[in-house]
Amino acid sequence: MKFEEKLRKLNSTISSYEVDVYDEDFTHSMTKAIYFRLNEFDDLRNELNASRWECESFESKSLFPSKYRKLYLSARKKYRSLLQNLKNNTATIKCNEALIYENKYVQKLMSRFWIYDDSISVEENIKKLIIIKIEQRIREINNELYKLKKHPYDYINTQDNFVGPNRPLRFDSDSFYYKDTVIAVKESHHFAVFYNERTEDSTKLAALNILAFYSGEPFFLFY
Repeated sequence: MKFEEKLRKLNSTISSYEVDVYDEDFTHSMTKAIYFRLNEFDDLRNELNASRWECESFESKSLFPSKYRKLYLSARKKYRSLLQNLKNNTATIKCNEALIYENKYVQKLMSRFWIYDDSISVEENIKKLIIIKIEQRIREINNELYKLKKHPYDYINTQDNFVGPNRPLRFDSDSFYYKDTVIAVKESHHFAVFYNERTEDSTKLAALNILAFYSGEPFFLFY
């Protein structure tokens, strides 16, 4: 099935009127609420990633940013619909009913995020949590859409490894952009220079030299 067909199928099958965090184990149901996301869109993104990594030419990879944009716009629209329906009380939450009677358990977990409210019911607290999570997902998608607009090379580039005495960026979520190169995390606490087939070696080295200058330490590129 082609990407467009899969995306249309997701849009038609994912309900805008029900949040499904049900699990036979009520603790798992609560975990699904805490980390709520529409996994179907994530799975389709993973398929796009796999297809993109198989591409060998710049021309073939350059077709993918538009696909990611369609995916993110569809996911954001679905999240927004769910959010609006929850706030309007026209959407329901499907979870293990045992949670309703596990007030202390729910309170303990949600208090870690400073969002439990003793003045409302357990059901309303879970709803409040899921609304917060949906708003978070929308912000994440907006960030990706911004990157697609301003830095589409994030979705085209491949990587070279480099080494330095210390990490080049403060946080794993940070990225450094220079022309058509990106320095960002590859794996946990491991960074790489991301480039494409049209990137000149001098550009990759210049990006590392800029970071080295501000860090006061050298960075070396592996070929």
